[in-house]
Amino acid sequence: MKLISFDLDNTLYDNAPVIQLAEQKSKEYLEAEFKKQNYALDYQSFIDYRNQFVLSEKNLLDNQPSEYENLSYLRQQVLLRLCDSLENGSNIATQAFNRFISYRNKIVIEPIIIDMLKQLEQRYTMVSVTNGNCDASLLSINYLFQRHYSPIGGYRAKPHPQMLSQIFTDFDLDPHQVLHIGDKDDSDGQAAREAGCHYYHFEPFVEGKLNPFQCEELIQKVG
Repeated sequence: MKLISFDLDNTLYDNAPVIQLAEQKSKEYLEAEFKKQNYALDYQSFIDYRNQFVLSEKNLLDNQPSEYENLSYLRQQVLLRLCDSLENGSNIATQAFNRFISYRNKIVIEPIIIDMLKQLEQRYTMVSVTNGNCDASLLSINYLFQRHYSPIGGYRAKPHPQMLSQIFTDFDLDPHQVLHIGDKDDSDGQAAREAGCHYYHFEPFVEGKLNPFQCEELIQKVG
């Protein structure tokens, strides 16, 4: 094995509080803007609009790509629809999106996770493969990764194997030389199986708590 690809959200950090805060800050901004124009924000409409475009795992494995696999594009389109009735709605939607992304990227990596990655980086090339819309280049652990892959770059989302297959091409590796590590068998695991590479289930965050033994087991398994 020569290369390890890591999922990001809920694999290397607890993503729930990050998303919760980002959603809250975006919602607060929207509520204020709607109120200025004598409207009440119906945030359930945002959720309903978004759910209309969320793709099932089966669809993600189809050969028909969708721009909505890019979660940033999906959010932008839903916000535009939500703000359509407002004066200057397009700008308000953009500002709500920017506020979400700003808080979306405020991610703190636990020291034990950083230590684990440093140990692995000494032996393997490492990349990230995520369906999320955080800017991985802004992470404190960015220097440990050679490259980042996500639907924002135009790739298909997991469980489609495109991002993993692209790694084989970019680093001139055979599938058996690559290990993908993630927290979801139905996306990370399925993508690895479709691509033909190895997979390790790593779910260190359960109910908001980090299980350090998961990190120790990973090091013992592949380190």
